[in-house]
Amino acid sequence: MANRCPDCAKFVSLDDPEVSVESEDVGITGTVDIDTLITLNCAECGTGLYETSLNIMEDFKCEECGYPPLEVSVESAEGLVTEEKRKKQYGAEVEMLLTCSECGKTWSVCRQVAAPLNDFDEL
Repeated sequence: MANRCPDCAKFVSLDDPEVSVESEDVGITGTVDIDTLITLNCAECGTGLYETSLNIMEDFKCEECGYPPLEVSVESAEGLVTEEKRKKQYGAEVEMLLTCSECGKTWSVCRQVAAPLNDFDEL
């Protein structure tokens, strides 16, 4: 995929991914569900070129009492660029804070999610 910027009228590099958290939820069984929107912008002018939605879904249990978390809150969501088999992947590193429904213990977890550029939609 060629990164042609309509505003710069030339081929450009991509800036670091821009991440926004669209939703954060925890189910009664402890399934945490985080939806993110990843936007890739022109490195020269900042015009949005590509975007995709990526999801983090995982079951959690409290290490102390074994009950599922009651609450989840996203502490931070940062852009992420990785390389797998010589192909770049763009996504997010999300740090979340979980609170146990039974004992009230709070703990932090960090998860990553990424996709190759051909999984993104052109803007």
